[in-house]
Amino acid sequence: MRCRTKRNVAALGLGLTLNACAAVGPNFVQPAAPTASSYLMAGDAESTATVWSMRAATPGGWWLALGSPELNDVMIQALHDNQALAEAIATLQQARAETQSAQAARRPDVTGSASAVRDRINTSAFGFAGFPSPTVNLFSVGAAVSYDLDLAGGRRRGIEAAGAAQAAQGYRVDAAYLTLTGNIALQAVRIASLRDQISA
Repeated sequence: MRCRTKRNVAALGLGLTLNACAAVGPNFVQPAAPTASSYLMAGDAESTATVWSMRAATPGGWWLALGSPELNDVMIQALHDNQALAEAIATLQQARAETQSAQAARRPDVTGSASAVRDRINTSAFGFAGFPSPTVNLFSVGAAVSYDLDLAGGRRRGIEAAGAAQAAQGYRVDAAYLTLTGNIALQAVRIASLRDQISA
């Protein structure tokens, strides 16, 4: 009898353990956002050093502080023609679409139907012999609503994952932008320095 009780307790404990594992991950707590609102360094003016961000859609040219119209023209051309940056932006747009798709999956699905037919009523079937059988219009309208309760939290976790992927890709776009413009500015400064040395 004791052996059977121990087996029952062990089976119950195993069942509770497996049931606890059925949930899809723990409740995710988003970390606090960074306090920095831009990439400005100490002493930079907001008007000349605002960093472009695809997520904020606020283009800015930090290199304008160097005061070179030629460098600005080169930057604009590079930003327009750079394939790596274009790929990063396209991937960000795809990540945004995937996030919207994941969010839409949680909304109720509503379907409707309607029909209209003309039918002749057979009055003799109701015991009214000798009466004419009128033709009538029959209309029917229906609707159905379905909703995923998401009891295990799979859809919520999917939305969180899609949002995290979108945020990460947004930072990759910023990194590609800063890398491209930073490298161009460094090369421009080197070229200008070499030209001064040659002229000297």
